[in-house]
Amino acid sequence: ASAFNETKAEEEFIPSIFNPVDDAKCRHGTYDTVTNHCTCNQGWSTAGITDTVDFLEGVCEQFHCKDDDQCHLLLISMNPSATFITSATCPVKGWNCYCGWEAAFKGNCHGYETFNEGGAECMGIMYTASLFFSGFILNWIRTTWLPFLLGALVLLPFGRKRALCDHHYPSLWNAVRTIFGLAPQCRGDCTTMTEYSIDFLKDDLAWSLYVIELGAWSYIFLISVYVFALFLWSCVLWLIVCVILLFFAIAGLCMAGGEGCGTCCDSAGGDCNCFNCDECGNGGCFGDCYIPGTHVGSTGVDSFYYGGQFPYDPYWGHSGYGRAGRMSDGCCGGCCCRNGKCNIPFCLPIAYLFYVFPVMPENMWGGFVGRCVFKTHSLTPTADMYQGGSAVIDFFAMRWLRHTDLHGMEAWRVQVRNFLDSPEQVTPAAGAGSQAPSISTDVANLGTTPEGHQIQGIRNIRVVTVEREFDQRADKIPESVFQDYQKNKCWICYSENDEWDMWLSCNHLYCKDCSTKMLKRSMPCPLCRVASTTVLRGKKASDVSTSSVVSAQEQQALLHNHGGSR
Repeated sequence: ASAFNETKAEEEFIPSIFNPVDDAKCRHGTYDTVTNHCTCNQGWSTAGITDTVDFLEGVCEQFHCKDDDQCHLLLISMNPSATFITSATCPVKGWNCYCGWEAAFKGNCHGYETFNEGGAECMGIMYTASLFFSGFILNWIRTTWLPFLLGALVLLPFGRKRALCDHHYPSLWNAVRTIFGLAPQCRGDCTTMTEYSIDFLKDDLAWSLYVIELGAWSYIFLISVYVFALFLWSCVLWLIVCVILLFFAIAGLCMAGGEGCGTCCDSAGGDCNCFNCDECGNGGCFGDCYIPGTHVGSTGVDSFYYGGQFPYDPYWGHSGYGRAGRMSDGCCGGCCCRNGKCNIPFCLPIAYLFYVFPVMPENMWGGFVGRCVFKTHSLTPTADMYQGGSAVIDFFAMRWLRHTDLHGMEAWRVQVRNFLDSPEQVTPAAGAGSQAPSISTDVANLGTTPEGHQIQGIRNIRVVTVEREFDQRADKIPESVFQDYQKNKCWICYSENDEWDMWLSCNHLYCKDCSTKMLKRSMPCPLCRVASTTVLRGKKASDVSTSSVVSAQEQQALLHNHGGSR
């Protein structure tokens, strides 16, 4: 350590704005009255531009550590009173020592420093934070791939039985496809596919792929936050310099271009928006706040298949249904975009990552377990398919992610009814060239179940005639539609019917006529937006209250009030 007193460092010729006046002001150096600069001790120099205040003062505040032993000697061994320092290392040679958070808060958050035998200094709060989070992110990248890999292997036997068309939902996978010009073209009929394809393979591996995507998202998110934090940190460090330069820049601009800007403001009617950067979506400064290919709020035919209304669960939000809405609708998207305007454009990458946060698959009815254990797989033979009644299998349907439905939305009910009553060609799908799945007219006889129940095939959906009434507790039927069933009043058409269908993926009930129309169109359930490939067809409730059934006259009045007819 005595080597630090043997010689003085070369004189620093960096000009300072606030010149020191004596040795004490130079701190780790001596004041040169000839040059009006500080001559720093060995191992010290004047601060760099990133330490803006000390740089402007021109004082010797930058320690140049050589190794961990040097930091430990000068800050711990020679300072037994500094008990708050448990370790002092030199992670970046030529910088201050890293001593932990408590030492960083010393000296008005500038970092603890000593003056014995040349002295040494700990990093301040900002550099400590930068090094701490850098180490955290590097450690995350090095170690967390193993838990994600193990999780993917454990969940390998579990897949999803596709009940939601997620080809248009925001996700990392769909974003990559869109970037390479391979945006999905599915119109919603993927939920009833029967031929094995890449989508089937993804469904069988859905939970493993979900864990892998979650791991990839966490890596990208941490790196993005780190870069974002470095950007903000740089802004803070440069703030003082910018304030000084901004004063001179504004003065120069006013002298050189004041007349031109005044003309622009006058032509804009007093609005000094010379660059016309109001709207994001209309050629604005920072691009559209919407993410192409991932906005699912579609209209027309598409709204009945993968867009349109989605229930909002008080516990899970939209996570049980995928993403529904624009990026600017969310909390983090809202901080960047409001009313179509980009308020904070540089936070859009972080907001977009929250927007494409991986969503759990909607159930665990696919994969090896679904095919060989639960018998819920789409390719399960008709004679062996699950027909309800098991609490364990129903739990893995994950209906607990979807507590609510759209039963109370009258406007949506009218849209669904009018769509089912209209010919396919009347309502074009949203987007040029898009087309909804065709209406099937074929109803095939697929034989019987081992219990002797008749099975019909409508498109790729199996309808099992169970010839019994439905029980709310045994069949786990939602309260809202079970009341409709007891009244023999279908939610869609308000009509009575002798036969009712229960959609097995969600347990919602509809009259036979409306259910058949939806099945022929490969539509998902309009109440919860979840598709079913197995439907149980049973009898109407025997204890129907005549006072609760809508009369023919009331039905006609309702249809008239909503502008439709059946």
